[in-house]
Formats: sequence, C-alpha cells, structure tokens
Amino acid sequence: MHDGVTITYKEISMKKDVATTETADTTALAVMDGAAQDALKEMMEKVLKKTTKYKLYPTIAAQHGVKKPKFEVEGQDDQDTISGVVVQYETMREYREGKDDLAPTCSSVGGQYGTAFGKCSECQYGKWEECDDGKRRKECKDNVKLIIVAKGLPGRYEMKVAPTSMKNWSDYEKMLANDEQIPVAATVTNIGLTVQSVTGKKPWSVLTFEMGESIAEIDDKAFQAEVFKGIAECKNIFVPTKESAVQGKKPKVNSGPAIEDAEVVDDDTAVESVDSGEIPF
Repeated sequence: MHDGVTITYKEISMKKDVATTETADTTALAVMDGAAQDALKEMMEKVLKKTTKYKLYPTIAAQHGVKKPKFEVEGQDDQDTISGVVVQYETMREYREGKDDLAPTCSSVGGQYGTAFGKCSECQYGKWEECDDGKRRKECKDNVKLIIVAKGLPGRYEMKVAPTSMKNWSDYEKMLANDEQIPVAATVTNIGLTVQSVTGKKPWSVLTFEMGESIAEIDDKAFQAEVFKGIAECKNIFVPTKESAVQGKKPKVNSGPAIEDAEVVDDDTAVESVDSGEIPF
C-alpha cells in the first residue's frame, strides 16, 4: 500500500465532435499516487480538448478539396451561396497545440492578448519564420469571425474567414467604408466561393463578398426584423481579450506543430499564398 489520493472521475460521452461530461461526485475511481493522478488528468484534458466545439452559433463553412464547393450549413442543406447581413465581426487569432484540437490552446479576440500566452506581439507562435522553401510561416492563425443573419436560414450563424480569404474581406470592408460610407451591417452581403489550386495539391475555396441591397430595402419583413434584432443583440458579443484574462502560461521553446504545417505567406506582401504544406482552413 502507498499513500494516495481518492479522486472522482468524469464520464466522457462522445457524440460526433462534441464531448459532454458528467461528474460523478460520489464515486471513487481509484486510489492513485500523484504521478498516476496527473497522468489521468492530462489524458482526460487531451480528450476534451479534441472533442469540444469552439463556437458561439451554428457554423457555415466552405467545402474544400472539390472542384465545385458549397457552403456546409450546420443543421441545414448545403448552399451554393450565402446571402445575409453580417451583424457583427471581429479579428481573431488561434493557436492549437495539436492539429486535431477543435478548441484552441490559446485564442485572442482582437489580436492583442491571448488567453494562454499573453501579449500577441511578443508570443513566439505569432512570429513569422523563414522556411527551407523560401516562404514565411507562423503557427498562430489569423482569421475573422463573422456573425451572419442569412436569408432562408433560421437564427444566426458564424462563419470563419480563413487567411486565404482575408484580403477579399478586407477589400470589401474598405469598399463599404470608403466608397459607400456605410458600415458592414447596413447592407446585405452576398458571399460566394471561388476555387484556387496549385500543382500537386487539392483545390481550396476562397470566399468572395459582394454588396446587396441595404437593410432598409429588404422586402421580407420577418427577415428584416431578425436582422435588426441580431444587430442589437450582437453589438457587444465580442469582448477583446484583455491582459487580465491571460492564464499565466509561457510558450514552450521549440514546441507546437511543425512550422511547415502553419500558414504560408509571400515575403513582400504578407498575404497568404498556399503552395506548400497544409492548406490552413
């Protein structure tokens, strides 16, 4: 016999990519020494990290690897295009220690501070690195998260603008602000898909954005009312990550996924050009 610790356990129920947990407060799993207890805790944390969905609303995601991609809408039929109002959006950053992790190891709303590793500008995972193929990559991925009220779809959805589509989104946002002098939420946005490819790689999808009618001109009054409701209720949905939210962790030196598997950019423009490594979706 040895001195040990009686611990409770969590039953993990796997349903697709979502993990639900129930804590058995009165059931002793085992009497373990400290090392065994730590090993079990680490194992359970890894399982939960890889099976917990990280989202605010049901998702809309572009298909990749096919010649004629569609939008996969959670709980609904696939769509060729998405037409709706982006009621809110925010720049995000996400670093995942494991490729299969759906919930990020560290994330940032606003791109200033991460939840695990502190100030983004000082984090090793956000630094561009020179690679053997002449491209520059980093392990923390930038994206823009859109909250959309879409025509023909119930409620609100979220869509991630991946690095391969961020220039198109930025150009669209600037066009609305400079040429039309209206905010993004003042107009219907028509979102489509184009396909890009390079030799030896599967094709990937790039989002396109076009301005539709203003929200004042929407004929469907029920949809218009849902848009106004979404604008009001999502006004403060994204709270930028503050320094006080940092968990106090420090990045491990030379740890995390290989640089070759991270984002690829052109040196001069810092705009992603995926021609080697994994497509960063």
